[in-house]
Amino acid sequence: MGHLTTLTILALLATRGHAANPWEQDAEADAMAELMREHNTDKGTYGINMMPRAGAHYHSMYASILAPYRHRTGLVMAEVGANQGDSLNTWVKYFGDSLKKIFGLRYGISDSMMHPCEGAHCSKIKIIDSDQSKLSELRKFVRESLGSETIPRAEHALSLAKGQAKPGPSRYDIIIDDGSHVPKHMLLTFRHLWPYVRPGGMYVIEDIGFSYVDAPSKIYGYQLGDGGIGQPPPGNLVEKFKQVADLVSRQWCQPLANYTVFTPEVDRSIWSVQFLSGAIVVHKQSLGQATLITHVRKVAMKSVTPKMYAGGSLKAWRLKLDAEQRDW
Repeated sequence: MGHLTTLTILALLATRGHAANPWEQDAEADAMAELMREHNTDKGTYGINMMPRAGAHYHSMYASILAPYRHRTGLVMAEVGANQGDSLNTWVKYFGDSLKKIFGLRYGISDSMMHPCEGAHCSKIKIIDSDQSKLSELRKFVRESLGSETIPRAEHALSLAKGQAKPGPSRYDIIIDDGSHVPKHMLLTFRHLWPYVRPGGMYVIEDIGFSYVDAPSKIYGYQLGDGGIGQPPPGNLVEKFKQVADLVSRQWCQPLANYTVFTPEVDRSIWSVQFLSGAIVVHKQSLGQATLITHVRKVAMKSVTPKMYAGGSLKAWRLKLDAEQRDW
C-alpha cells in the first residue's frame, strides 16, 4: 500500500468491530500501519528511525482490538512508556473526538526530546514522569492521572450506570504497557493498575518476548536473565498469564476451586486473556458479564461435588502458586 492521506487512513479505520472478511482485516491493518508510520511510532511496520519492516508489527493487533472502543465517548487511556510521544500522538489521531484524555507515563525523557503533536486533540495528552519499577511511582501516576487512588466499588459502578449515583473517581478504559519490558516490572504494573480499569476495559502488554531471556542481558539499563521458556514468574510473565487461562474458566469448570493468581480482587474481575504475537491482551468483565458469571457459577454448583476434585491436582496447584516469588 502506498502512502495514504490521513482522511483515507481514518476512513479505513472507521469500523465498529472486527472486519467481516480477511480482505477488510488486511485493509484495516494496513491503514493502522500507515497511521503509525505517519506518527513515527515503531509499533507498526517501521522501526526506530523509520527503518522499513523493522517495527514491532502490532498494527494488525491494534486495528482489531481497538476497533470496539473507537466510537465510545469520554474514552480515557494510559500508556506506560510514553517515550517521545509518538504512540500517544497516534492514539490521539485514531480516537479523535471519542478520546477524553490520554496519560503517558514517561521515564528518562526530557521535554526537549518529545516529538510535537499536531492536530485539534493534542491538548488531551498529559505526560507524567514516573517509574514503573516502583510501586510508589505507580501510585503517583494514578493520583496525577485520575486525581485519586480510590477504587470505585462495583456496586457504585452499577448504581452509576442506572443513574442512581454521582460520578466518582475516573478510570482508564484502555491501558497499554510499552515501558521497561522487564517482566517483573510489567507484573507489578498490571497488579497495581488493573483495579483502575473500567468494567469492560482492556489492558495490553507489549514486548512479552523478554520473558524468554535466560542469560544475563540488559534492556534500558535493567537486568534480565531470570526468564526462559517454562520458567516461573516473575522472570517469565507469560507463565503468569497462562494461569489466567485457568482462572477465567474457573466458574464454569471448577466453581468450588479456591486459589489466587494475582489478588482475589484482580482475579474475579478478569473476563478474558489473549496471547497474540508478542503481546498479551486482558479484558475486564463488563457489569453484564459479571452478572453472567455469578449466574453461571450457581448453575455449575448444581452439577459438581467436592469428590470430583479430590484427586490432588488442585492442592498441588495451590502449592505451586504459594511457592512463587511474589516480591512484585
